[in-house]
Amino acid sequence: MKKLLSACLAALLALGLFAFAGCDEGTSVGGDTDPDTIVSDELTEKEWEAAFAPEAFENYTMKLTESSDGKTDSVTVKVAATETGTLASENDGDEVYYEVAAGKTNYYYKENGTWKKEELTGYDPASYLTYAQMVAGEYGKLPYNDAQKAYTAENYTFTGDLKADKVTVKFADKKLAYVRYDITEGQNSGSIEALFYDYGKTSVTLPSLGGEEPSDGKMSQTEWEAAFAPEAFENCEIAFDISTDLINSDGSILREDFMHHTETHASEITPEKELYYTESAQIDTPYGYAYKYYGEKRSDDSYFIYYNDSRENTTKYHALACSESDIHETLLTPAFLMSTFSSLYGSAQAEENGTYLLEEIKWELFSQGRLTLDTVALTFQNGKVSSLSATRRYGSPSSLHNATITASFTYGGTSLTLPTEIAVDEYTPAEAIVSEELDNTEWAAAFANGVFTNLSFSVRQSGAVVQEEVIEFSQTGGTTHIRRELDTPDLSATYYYEFTADSDWRYSYGDNFDWIKQTTQEAEDNFTTDTYFAMVGALALMKEQLTFADGAYTASSVAMPSLHLSFTDVTLKFLDGRLVYAQFTQATDGAAAAVTSEIRLYNYGTTEVDLPNVA
Repeated sequence: MKKLLSACLAALLALGLFAFAGCDEGTSVGGDTDPDTIVSDELTEKEWEAAFAPEAFENYTMKLTESSDGKTDSVTVKVAATETGTLASENDGDEVYYEVAAGKTNYYYKENGTWKKEELTGYDPASYLTYAQMVAGEYGKLPYNDAQKAYTAENYTFTGDLKADKVTVKFADKKLAYVRYDITEGQNSGSIEALFYDYGKTSVTLPSLGGEEPSDGKMSQTEWEAAFAPEAFENCEIAFDISTDLINSDGSILREDFMHHTETHASEITPEKELYYTESAQIDTPYGYAYKYYGEKRSDDSYFIYYNDSRENTTKYHALACSESDIHETLLTPAFLMSTFSSLYGSAQAEENGTYLLEEIKWELFSQGRLTLDTVALTFQNGKVSSLSATRRYGSPSSLHNATITASFTYGGTSLTLPTEIAVDEYTPAEAIVSEELDNTEWAAAFANGVFTNLSFSVRQSGAVVQEEVIEFSQTGGTTHIRRELDTPDLSATYYYEFTADSDWRYSYGDNFDWIKQTTQEAEDNFTTDTYFAMVGALALMKEQLTFADGAYTASSVAMPSLHLSFTDVTLKFLDGRLVYAQFTQATDGAAAAVTSEIRLYNYGTTEVDLPNVA
């Protein structure tokens, strides 16, 4: 739609998107109606308000016409509400369509005789109602003109000091039927008028992508996009083999399999759960390694990642709480991995046997980066991607690499099981730790003397003040070394301690970032191991008041009269016969705020602390 009165109309009427609606069957209003023949209803204030209410415009058609200096342009717009969203079309000689659903807008347009679709941002079907809403709140300001059978006013000023030479509004069957704005701006004068009709009858049918029949022997765009839609990969496994040769500048091979690794990406999605898996292994090199990642979405919409790196030489998995995007970008889940290709239908060249060739593809692999592929060949079977092969050349002329990527796709048979061996550290989410149930002997062993000599604590205490600490204990003979990271609203610092039978030392940064050694008394530091091991000692006495269920020992309250202590909301968890997680609130007397502590204990028997060098 052309903007004939660009200066005034752009400011006054926000041109660019157009659509309104018309009248019920039985009125005289339609797309070809002469506006002068419309005899407007006279409305009460409530009827006026109802005519402009959002629900009045759920299904309607509008014909919008702009005129200036003998030039006229018009566009017909249809808007239809559906169960899943809103459909709209614009026709000014060329048709376009909009589909608004699930928080996004799809835009349909025809190119070289073929319908295509792309995602659009910034589109809002409510923008079509700009011209209607300008007079929506003007009841009582626009008088009814018996001679013109319309609500009219001249030299009219709207809210915001926008002006029109004349405003005309007409209603039919208590619905908005016609609006017109006559405008002068400098030497330019013209009008904007809109007919509204087919209220409640308007429908919109989206075009078939790629035409009714595949063009040039290709699958249709609808079929292509369905093959790359997220639901196509809900239960899918993709196995990649990636080999990189080192080549000379003339293309001859200098060293084959310079780098060789495999990747597997899988997903299993059911109504009860979403699980994802990635395994990558670099092989045939001196630096070979493998890592495995699992992703989990739980019924409460919480997300977790579990990962294991073979270089750590352990069967245990680290666990992290995360967002949905973290899972897809970190694991390169099948749907995320293949999403780049959904929009590349127009660039794909049909080959034989269901294969399509793409060249110079930017493969989006994560939010900050992409992989450039020289060629990609995709093969389809039964409407799904069955294989992929790609090539990539990169590097400098003196050190060129030629990578070959192949992948096979398996659908429907994926079955994933989350790891159960979780390695606890300061970041491990409590929800990922499933506790063992201990008998009385095992419980006593978990709190026995000597168990807490070499280990790491992370402690978060919240109350009137939030304080976080990570504390590493290392004990040899009668000497204890401690590394302590402290984070409070007023201080973030790292300290080392050395406790012996004869003296207590503290190490801290000096003004020149040199370590300073002084006694804890000189430093006025009241830190002591008793503070933390006393907490553990109290936990040891709770067993009879705790209940084990769903992988945790819990109690709403625990009373210890002999120690003059009481706790609420207690949770304890054990792995490998050791306490690894505790959370509790310690009740207080008087005005002091109750303090909630969350503790993780890990690296039993392996924690070592080396003191810093003192200048």
